[in-house]
Amino acid sequence: MLPPQTDRVGFDFFPLEQGLFRIYDVEQIDFTLISSDTNHFQLKEAVVDSFLNVESAYTYILHRLTRDNDSVEWSLDSVWTTRKTSSFAVVVENNVPIIKLVFPIVNDKKWDGNSLNNKTEEPFRITDISVPLVLPDTSFTQTVAVVQSDKDNLIIQDERREVYVKGIGLAHKDFVVLNFCARDDCLGQGIIESGQILRFNLIEHGKE
Repeated sequence: MLPPQTDRVGFDFFPLEQGLFRIYDVEQIDFTLISSDTNHFQLKEAVVDSFLNVESAYTYILHRLTRDNDSVEWSLDSVWTTRKTSSFAVVVENNVPIIKLVFPIVNDKKWDGNSLNNKTEEPFRITDISVPLVLPDTSFTQTVAVVQSDKDNLIIQDERREVYVKGIGLAHKDFVVLNFCARDDCLGQGIIESGQILRFNLIEHGKE
């Protein structure tokens, strides 16, 4: 069971309840050495079911659906799971558990986002509590940002950041992972050899 005073601890930034959904406008840019490909689409994350896990708490099933625009039907893209304990919130993305938030929410709090999987340590950090998030069609003031990576050098740009809103959950995501040419004849010229940029902006949320 989660302890009381959820508002003070920050559980409300990661709500989990069957029927909740969020819809995002997504921009995705994929890079290769010779070209880039840009796609715009919508993504819906919907909590469709739950089950009692081995820790005697609930794990929630998250359907991720996509569509080109709001004039076409949703198509199931993937199924993830998510859960929340008294100390952290985790999302299992393509069978990889990632700790998205830790509780209580405190500015500059740090943790290893990959501590529940076998990947390289990823130092996540809480920042920008209650800094207004301004999106194209709306804005929020009760926010918390998580910096997942802020690497930027001559050969790689790995900058990943998520912003959560109280009572809603994830509202904005910036994912920039680019690999630059590192040969002597092109080092430092910013020539992208591979990588991806993903940007999510929340456009709708509610309960079905």
